[in-house]
Amino acid sequence: MMKNDFENQSTEKLETYLKMTKTLTGVLIAVLILLIAVNIYILIYRDNTVLVIGGMIIALSFIALIPAQFRVMRKIKAELKWREDNNQTVL
Repeated sequence: MMKNDFENQSTEKLETYLKMTKTLTGVLIAVLILLIAVNIYILIYRDNTVLVIGGMIIALSFIALIPAQFRVMRKIKAELKWREDNNQTVL
């Protein structure tokens, strides 16, 4: 597994990475909601179960990425908070 390398990056880079991760996680959640809604529509109105099974497998596979993204965001926030607290005590 990759070593936590947030401590070696600048604060600006971490803030940019945090914003990018938040945005991409939001987009991922929106796309997954859309995919699940389309699959439900196809299941109800089109009765094409093969397409629904494939779509649901894809949706469930990508849902597993969301907790990992939140974990990364939590680590970045903790690193930024730690830096902020240490800078205030030094001054």
